[in-house]
Amino acid sequence: MPISLLQELAKKQLPVTIEGGDVVDSVQILILAGHVIAEVAEPVRTPLGWICPRAVVKAITRSGQRMLKVRPPQQSAAPRGDEAFSMLSFEPT
Repeated sequence: MPISLLQELAKKQLPVTIEGGDVVDSVQILILAGHVIAEVAEPVRTPLGWICPRAVVKAITRSGQRMLKVRPPQQSAAPRGDEAFSMLSFEPT
């Protein structure tokens, strides 16, 4: 899912605010891989565990651009099940 998220981000005008625990987790993976520059909100403790509610992706790095050359964004009209983040609304910030 992180690479699919990177592909989706490549289609958006950055910066973009992303919400939702699993998608924010994917942003954190992209940060660790060096593919994006982003700010991730502090985790919040809930009765069910820790959640990270929001991330702001500011840029795609050179490493991210190289990854996109290897796996370019697809122009698919219908999202697959593993691309649930594409159903979320990305908010320009």
